[in-house]
Amino acid sequence: DDGCGGTCGTCGVGQECVSGICQNSCVPNCTGKLCGDDGCGGSCGQCIQGEECIEGVCAVTNCQPKCTGKLCGDDGCGGVCGTCAPDENCDKFGQCIKATPCVPNCINKQCGADGCGGQCGTCGKSEVCDENNGACIPNNTDQCGDIPATGVCDGNLWKFCTTTGSLGEINCSAQGQVCGQNPDGSFGCIGDSGCVPNCTNKQCGSDGCGGVCNTCPKDFECTADGICVSSSCQPQCDNRQCGSDGCGGICGSCTEGQMCNVDNQCIETGTPSPPPVGAAEDTGCGCVVTGSQPKGMAAGGYLLAFACFLLFVRMRKVRYNEPRR
Repeated sequence: DDGCGGTCGTCGVGQECVSGICQNSCVPNCTGKLCGDDGCGGSCGQCIQGEECIEGVCAVTNCQPKCTGKLCGDDGCGGVCGTCAPDENCDKFGQCIKATPCVPNCINKQCGADGCGGQCGTCGKSEVCDENNGACIPNNTDQCGDIPATGVCDGNLWKFCTTTGSLGEINCSAQGQVCGQNPDGSFGCIGDSGCVPNCTNKQCGSDGCGGVCNTCPKDFECTADGICVSSSCQPQCDNRQCGSDGCGGICGSCTEGQMCNVDNQCIETGTPSPPPVGAAEDTGCGCVVTGSQPKGMAAGGYLLAFACFLLFVRMRKVRYNEPRR
C-alpha cells in the first residue's frame, strides 16, 4: 500500500510482500540432486555435454557399453559387464580369477597394517606407530597431557587423544548434542541438546544448531539472510536509503518512526506521498493545470499567463462600461 489507496508495486512469481519488501516464499530444494528443477523455478545444476538429467542425477546419454572380451568390471557407461563367483575376483582386464586368501602378517610388529586391510595393534596414548618397522615409539610431540584414551568432557566440549598423540576437540553443541559418557565408559557427543533448528524464511545457511537449512544451486550464493541469489547479480543501491537492492537483499533500514517510500527514501511516518503525475493543480486565477510542470517558463506557461491576462482585461473593461449611479 502506498498510503493513498494504490500500490507501490507487485512481487514476482514465488515471492510475497513483507513490510514493503519482496521476499521469496518458495524454498528451493536440491537435496540429493545435482541437476534439474529446484521446485521454485530455479535449477539445481546443469549437466555437461553428453549427459542428461535423470531424476536429479547427470547420466551419460548415447553411451555404448564396452564389454568385448570382458566377463566382469566396468562397461564404461556406469554399468558392469558381469559379476564373478563368490570365490573369484575381477582383475583389471575384466577377467574372473580365483581369489587368493589373504593371510595377515604381523610377525615382529606391534602396530601398523597387517597386509590384509587390518591392523596389527595400536600404540599407547603417548606413543606413535613407526609404519616402517611396525614398532611403537615415544611421541615427542604429545599434546594430550593427562587426557585419557577414553576422552573427557570439558563442559560441552569433547576432548580426546588421537592415535598420533595430538589433542582432538569437538564442540558437541554444534552437532545439536551434549558431551557425555557412553555405556562402554568412553566419552563423546551423545543425546540431544534440545536445540530446535530454525529455517523460517531461509533458503540456505545455518539452522542455528550446527546444521544447514539447504544449499544453493550452482551459480547461486547464500546471503547473510539465508537467501539464494545469483552470483552474477549486482545490488543496486545508488541513491537508495532503504528497500530492495534487486538481488534479494535490502539497501538499508529506516529508523523508528520512519517508513520507506516508493523512491527508496526514508520519510517520517504520516508524511503524504507526492501527488501522482497528472493530478490537477489550481493556479489561483480560475485556471486548472494538469500534469507536472517543468522548471522555468515553458511554452505552455506563456499561453496560460496570456489567457489569464486577457481574462483580467475583459473583467476591467466590463466594469468600466457599467453606468454610474
